Amino acid sequence: MQQRNFDLAIQMHGSGVITNQITIALGAQQTAGFFHPDRECPNTDFYLLFDESEPEIRRYLRLMEFLGIPADDKTLEFPIGQKDRQELQSLRLEAALRNGRYGCIHAGASVSTRRWAVENFVAVGDFMADMGLQVVLTGSTSEWELAETIAHHMKNSAVNLAGQTSLGTLAALLSEAQLLVCNDTGVSHLAAALRVPSVVVFSGSNPQRWAPLDRVLHRSLSQSTGVKVADVFEQINALREVANVV
Repeated sequence: MQQRNFDLAIQMHGSGVITNQITIALGAQQTAGFFHPDRECPNTDFYLLFDESEPEIRRYLRLMEFLGIPADDKTLEFPIGQKDRQELQSLRLEAALRNGRYGCIHAGASVSTRRWAVENFVAVGDFMADMGLQVVLTGSTSEWELAETIAHHMKNSAVNLAGQTSLGTLAALLSEAQLLVCNDTGVSHLAAALRVPSVVVFSGSNPQRWAPLDRVLHRSLSQSTGVKVADVFEQINALREVANVV
């Protein structure tokens, strides 16, 4: 990386406790980013104090403004390519998906403490099915068994597509969904970028930092005593009022 002779390297991976030294080691003419309040600031002209409670999107826009780069658009974007659409079409035929008449449940998360209980997702799946939505379970290959457990215990039928989608195909799938219910994990940000109504359950992370900024289209739930199934039902019904969810 040092042989690339970078003009600028920007550290955009948290407080910089570990990553600032990696960024500096790239050998760029100038580096920038955030620094932890308990650590020395590498350069006060190019590094900002890291605020743990600040929403991620606003944090990095603020960094851009600090560096003199105009940044006033808080919306996320995720492009869906033609190949992604084609793969979705094939998946739609194989799984007999109802066009625009399905909702997605993503019960997995890379960190186990961020996973809402399986029985809760089972109840949400049946609630969505009773609304008239086809229930589609998504996830990685390693989460197939988790999704299959949910499908097995639901009273209604569900389609298990865990492990059958690339990131782009998952985005295409979500873009045509009526609703997403998930844990605080990457798929939540994908739904935010695609403007897909969602209910996000926060079990072990900070919603102030990680929740979507649009609090009308995306409902984030976090309680010290745990998020209850009835809370998710309530937010789904609220989305039916404001976001044309079936």
